[in-house]
Amino acid sequence: ITIALDSELLVKGRVFITTKEENGKIAIPSIARAYGTPSYRGSVEIAPYEGGLLVINELPLEEYLYAVVPSEMPTSYGVEALKVQAICARGYAYAKLMDGTYAKYGAHLDDSTMTQVYNSTPENEDSIFAVKDTYGIVPMVGEDVISAFFFSTSCGVTCSNADVWGGEALPYLSNQMQTPEAQEAALADETVFREFINTGSGFDTFEKEYPFYRWRVAFPKERLGEIITQTLTARVEADPSLIQMKDNKGRKATLATLGTIENVEVTGRGPSGIVTGLRITGAEGSIEVKGQTNARALLAPLDIAIEKQDGTTVDTWKMLPSPFYYVDVTETDVVLHGGGFGHGVGMSQNGAKAMANRGYKAEDIVKYYYKGITLYNIYTAK
Repeated sequence: ITIALDSELLVKGRVFITTKEENGKIAIPSIARAYGTPSYRGSVEIAPYEGGLLVINELPLEEYLYAVVPSEMPTSYGVEALKVQAICARGYAYAKLMDGTYAKYGAHLDDSTMTQVYNSTPENEDSIFAVKDTYGIVPMVGEDVISAFFFSTSCGVTCSNADVWGGEALPYLSNQMQTPEAQEAALADETVFREFINTGSGFDTFEKEYPFYRWRVAFPKERLGEIITQTLTARVEADPSLIQMKDNKGRKATLATLGTIENVEVTGRGPSGIVTGLRITGAEGSIEVKGQTNARALLAPLDIAIEKQDGTTVDTWKMLPSPFYYVDVTETDVVLHGGGFGHGVGMSQNGAKAMANRGYKAEDIVKYYYKGITLYNIYTAK
């Protein structure tokens, strides 16, 4: 069946589509996902919305997780890591059900990284087993399901949510070294952080062998100036309070460009070593920058290779892999030495895999990443 904006089926509003077969799926050929044409459990609703079509998939939470787990973590990571992902994804989804972010669409979540990726990779036996074996289990503090944030790879440390998104620091999301001892992180000093990135400072971190554990990006100064020109306006519009501008005489100004970059300096770090402030100086002026998103997006390696520690490279990225880096400035280049992939808050997916490989069980891994939590079954807990 084909449904367009002018379809008679939409005259009365939403169209509801279900399957005749029990446990059947609905394929939508006009949508492309990583594995091709996606198919969906449950029912599909289609409605006109702002000149396009809004597509909503309604299904039970547990069945939703069947296709979240493999979309967020490769099923080759093994059953214990997948069970960790299932518990975290269930907790994250349950918390989102309550906040009303997507209520205007008649939905609870979206299928992208704005919440968590759903059905970009199809469900399989391993992902279904991981969900069923952790049926209903979520991490809680008191009577509340926590915001179980997760990310790809740490640089050997996790950080507080407050250093990434502002607001109140949640006690279960800590600045913690990713070691068996789980020491409190103390990497705010520039020299200490540089030593940690360069040598590991003697810490037995779980992810030290993973490609994105360390990375490097070298920007020619002129090209970096062009990149910042491309990204600056959007970042200012996103939150003007996080970027303060001055002209090349030190006066407050509105700048469209910094020109050729002369210097990039880290002006603030959190206890985890995360960049919380930057000063970027160019031929046309300077900016003072706050926030991890700005620290990653303004220095986007759009056409510059990111060199991983295993010697492989990736490129055409719209932001830096992580906000954990230090800066060296040479006569011709601005060079970033960093580590990790993602915001650094909550559970590291590769960390969970590395811990599982060392023999840790799923429940222990979840409690390692979210301090002071208790695991409950949302379907039976009172």
